[in-house]
Parts: sequence; structure tokens; C-alpha cells
Amino acid sequence: MHPANLYPVPAGHDDHAQGGLKDRLGRSFGAVAHQYAAARPRYPETLVADIVRSGTDVLELGAGTGLLTRTLVSFGLASLVATDLDRQMLQELRGALPATPAVVARAEHLPFPDQHFDLVIAGQAAHWFDLKPAAQEIRRVLRPGGELALLWNHRSLEVDWVAQFDRITRAYAVGTVDREVAEEISATGCFGPFTLRKATFEHRVDLEGARSLVQSFSHVSTLPPDTRAAVIEEAVEHLRLRADQNGVVSIPYYCEAYVAPIMGKHAES
Repeated sequence: MHPANLYPVPAGHDDHAQGGLKDRLGRSFGAVAHQYAAARPRYPETLVADIVRSGTDVLELGAGTGLLTRTLVSFGLASLVATDLDRQMLQELRGALPATPAVVARAEHLPFPDQHFDLVIAGQAAHWFDLKPAAQEIRRVLRPGGELALLWNHRSLEVDWVAQFDRITRAYAVGTVDREVAEEISATGCFGPFTLRKATFEHRVDLEGARSLVQSFSHVSTLPPDTRAAVIEEAVEHLRLRADQNGVVSIPYYCEAYVAPIMGKHAES
């Protein structure tokens, strides 16, 4: 039996439900799953190691193509289950990590028993959740003493050419929302207080990778075709001018991780 079949898709799950801009952007990644897997940055291993303990049961939400999952599998976990609402994204993950259970599921409706995991973690994903029901579901599946960890990679916009790259690619359409997400989750009373951990790194891509990176942005992939093509070409040219003699661009990034213990029901052993 394929690992994904260990956990059934929740009744009523619909890959095409909901509406509105946020939902449209959030559901755009399947069409660019290959580019996402090929070109998006992974997460700093030292930062992830500061959050994840060996021998624990971990649930990853919004795992997508498995960029964070690839790091998690190296930590000697008791178990790891990856989830995402997009089947095409999970196909990339399953191809890279066939032994890891990968389940189509929403953060707001998790097909797992109560108190099933020690850690729930999400990379570059929680801003797409409906946060109040998601926080309640995450708390439900965590054991007493469990934690929630939310990670985001950001480009370093204090560097002028990086800020210009974000303007070209219209990255302002999404913006930086990690602190607001943590605050909203804290307000539910399910988790808190959140502590912030941070690490800097460089994401190195060649020009083909740079093209895939831009194509993977939801605020680019959902543009009308002519506009999308023009934005991609301008952005790749902008990065080409910053490439080294080998045609590789080093884009400065930082990763922020918000980590909080469970509160309220089941908080204590």
C-alpha cells in the first residue's frame, strides 16, 4: 500500500473549493510544481535542527514539493507525515521521497487522530491557512507538550538590487505576513507565546533556475500570459546582470521561524 493511503482524504475535501484572490494565489502552485521544486530555496539546516528533536512524531503542513521535508527526513524522526492540498505539488514530493507518507489534506481539516504528533511544522505555508480553524485542528492533533513551528524564507530587501527584483516580480502582492500570522494564531488561545529564531543564507541559482524561481511565484504565475512573460523576462535579465562568471546568482535570504507551545486543552501532561 502506498504510504499516502495510510490516511484517507477527509470527507468533503475538494481541491477546487473556495474563491477569491488569496485562494486563487494559494491554488496556483500545482501548475508550476516542477519549477517550484527545482528553484525555490530550502530551509537552513541549522535552524531546523534547533526546532526538531530526534525520535519525535512530526506532521508537516503545506509541504508542497518537499523542500522542508527533505531536511526533516535527515533528523532520525520516529515518524513524519507530509500534507498539502495540491496533488500536483505532492507528486513532486512523492517522486523525491517515496518512503515519506504524503497526504492531501487541509490545515483546517486534518485526517489524523487526537494527540497524534509531537510537532507540527509548516514552511512558507501558514499565511494560506484559515488561521482560527487551523489552529484548533493543529492543537487537536498535538500531544501534551507539543509545539507548532512556522517557517518563512524571505529575500533580503535591504539589498537594493534584491528589492528591485521584488518590485519587478510584484512580490509586494503577497508581502511579509509571518509576524501577523503568529499574532493571529496566538489570539486564538491555542498556542503561545511564539519565540522567533532567525538565520541568514544565500540561495544560489543559475539563470535557468532563476527563470524557474520567478515562474514559481504565485503573483507571477497568475498574471495574464503576455504580462507574465514580460515580467519573467525582465526579472531574469535583472538577475543575469548580477550573475558571476559561471552564470550563477547568489540571492541573499533570511529564514524566520516562529515556534510556540500548545496552550489550553491538552497543554499539560
